[in-house]
Amino acid sequence: MDREKQLYVFIHGAYQSPWMWIPIIDEMAHRIGEINYLLISLPGYTDNDSLNNSLSKSIEKIKTVVETKELVIVGHSLGASYACILVSLLQIDNNIRLYLSCMPIAIPTVYITLRLFFEKILRRSFIYIPIQYIPVFFRSKIITNYSENNILMILLKHSNYIDFLLKSKNLKKIYLGSSHMDFIVGSIKHQYNLVEELNKNSMVTSFTSFGIMGHYPYRLNRKKYIDWLLIDKKVKI
Repeated sequence: MDREKQLYVFIHGAYQSPWMWIPIIDEMAHRIGEINYLLISLPGYTDNDSLNNSLSKSIEKIKTVVETKELVIVGHSLGASYACILVSLLQIDNNIRLYLSCMPIAIPTVYITLRLFFEKILRRSFIYIPIQYIPVFFRSKIITNYSENNILMILLKHSNYIDFLLKSKNLKKIYLGSSHMDFIVGSIKHQYNLVEELNKNSMVTSFTSFGIMGHYPYRLNRKKYIDWLLIDKKVKI
């Protein structure tokens, strides 16, 4: 697929913002030339939008710029969960490829409970500190309504991502990627089990291991992460 006929949509994870994708985008441009891309900001990190408002805005942005391009959606961690919800609502005629890295799969209830507990501790830790002395990282991503983040709440009710993906229109292929020693998403075995379930439901899915990279393979092994994003392009450097 010609890169000029593709639109990449990047969705960041928890405690992060769209800036995390800039080094990835720059390296991809170095390998294959400039790409068309759109950065999505999750609710609860830079604003207090509800999930529905955020999804509506994301869909509107995508429809505005996608034209006839193939849509390549890349989500990391909680952003991958958001991507699954997004494609279930994105009813467009364009072909869609979905890249899901380090998506939380195993015991989602425990995962979410721990995240909310961690956020609560941080919120209490900063309660008596004037906001101007709080690091911007915490100010913009934690001292917001994170505990009311509807992405987490919807995962508590629908831990089976297949329900969302089956509703997608023109979803051509799903690419799962995860690392060993990633205690947030669960074991590699959980990832393989999801791949098998998706393939049984006629959704073409592949899995790539990033090695022992923990939850942040895009930082610890950027080359391998980008190799994964370009897996069908067979780009050599």
